[in-house]
Amino acid sequence: MTGNLYLTGFSGSGKTSVGKVLAKRLKVDFIDLDGEIANRAGTDLATLFAEEGEQAFRTLELNYVGELASEVESGKPGKVVALGGGTLMNPATQELVESSGVLVWLRARWESLFERLLCCEDRPLLQKAEKLHEFISYNRPFYEARLPGYAHCGLVLDVDNMGPEDTATAITRIMDCSWFLTVRFFERTHTVLCDSGLLARAGQMLYQLGVLPRGQVWIITTGNLDDDKLPLARILKEDLESTRQEVKLLRIPDGEQAKTGDEINRIHDAMLGSGTTREDLVIALGGGTVGDTAGFAAATYMRGIDIVHIPTTLVGMIDAALGGKTAINHARGKNLIGAYHQPKAILIDPVVLNTSADEYYLAGLAELIKYGCISDVSIIEECEANWKDILNRPTWEEQWTREGWGQLEGNPWSLISLMKKGLTIKSRFVSADEREVTGERTLLNFGHTFAHAFETASGFVIPHGQAVALGMRASFKIALKRNLVTEDDVKRIDTLLDVLAPISLIKDLDESKILEAIKFDKKWSRDGIKFLLPLGIGEVEIFQDVSIEEMEEALRSLRG
Repeated sequence: MTGNLYLTGFSGSGKTSVGKVLAKRLKVDFIDLDGEIANRAGTDLATLFAEEGEQAFRTLELNYVGELASEVESGKPGKVVALGGGTLMNPATQELVESSGVLVWLRARWESLFERLLCCEDRPLLQKAEKLHEFISYNRPFYEARLPGYAHCGLVLDVDNMGPEDTATAITRIMDCSWFLTVRFFERTHTVLCDSGLLARAGQMLYQLGVLPRGQVWIITTGNLDDDKLPLARILKEDLESTRQEVKLLRIPDGEQAKTGDEINRIHDAMLGSGTTREDLVIALGGGTVGDTAGFAAATYMRGIDIVHIPTTLVGMIDAALGGKTAINHARGKNLIGAYHQPKAILIDPVVLNTSADEYYLAGLAELIKYGCISDVSIIEECEANWKDILNRPTWEEQWTREGWGQLEGNPWSLISLMKKGLTIKSRFVSADEREVTGERTLLNFGHTFAHAFETASGFVIPHGQAVALGMRASFKIALKRNLVTEDDVKRIDTLLDVLAPISLIKDLDESKILEAIKFDKKWSRDGIKFLLPLGIGEVEIFQDVSIEEMEEALRSLRG
């Protein structure tokens, strides 16, 4: 290990026992921070707190973590470190931890903590109690005070039903992935995993994450992903069944035609007929429309059932699956009926990208460019430098079996780091503004006002990502007219996006239908429409004074 692996969590979460197992497996030193500090002080923790006070303990803690961080910086091998329950309450200590390794939160429910701590006598800040409700009441202030520190963890694991060995296995398997990302909503979190061949071991990974239920797992997918030519659903089902799950599979139509009230009713009828409960799980296997439909069905079934997304298109991987938005369409416009429903996990397998049609791959690249436009110019620069490699996807000889999946080659490696950059941006905006209240999440809608109008006017023939590409180009036209961007900015974006979404896609669309669809965009309010315009490349801002006339002029300029 090149950095330390830090374990945090409330008293009783298993930091020490898990840490010892991890250190043994990784063949590195294990440090129990509380124990080491007690050794340095020459006394036990209870006596140290009683005689010196908590502040003295926190000072010793900060100094010792500083030593561990310095060792990493000097090139020494990393260690597994079990932090104290309140270590991260000190911002200085927290910063040292974050800068010198990976921070893992072992999260447990109150019931589990109560059972584990009944006989413990060496927790100086923990209030003992004989009844669960008293234990929660006494200790909740300590727990809530520590939540801000836990929120900085790179990985969160629910460990209620896992022993130290299983927890250590889960951590090592997750860290072996190409990358992982934790999406945070204060105490609520979910994990995004990305790795080659992940589809064929999705069941095993969900088991490690503690996501699988004790009952039914529904795979909702399309017929295109469940046939002999491309049996992705079958591969997933086999791996889920290897974990002894009761797996049921339901096909929905491909594309936007799935996003109807009738399809939602059909999904609910199937679940009700099978006796599905709120303790069961839905897995959405497919592109953005599968995620939308399955997500809305899960959000509304018995007021909410857990869902996991396994996206099979680039749009799904870097945009649609993350954020909790679910929706179906209405005759008046796209995504007008929906709900926010966060997934339990998102699994991304880059190998799957080479099975999707070119138009969906190009559509996903447009979403990636969007992240560069709104927050990180380095994404644009990296795309410009590697655009040829990114566009030319490799292929392989087909081996569509669960056993052979892990050996498939042709992964679009040039995209993997960019995917994480994009999802990190989206995660930041979504975590700060889950329901688009403060305006931060609204920035993710750059290009979408025109995009939804293009989709509606075309009868949803134009893929969403390509519609977004055209919407961004139109937005740059308005920004250029307002002197918010330069001609060079427009040229750079047009050069990338023209390959993904040529103007010919909207040449024959009825202009009146496009403008009519814009008038029904859900971003309208009494003050006008929230319209996003770029300020150069890498930043966008919300404007509420963009007129229909400006949009009409930009549309005509775009279409030539």
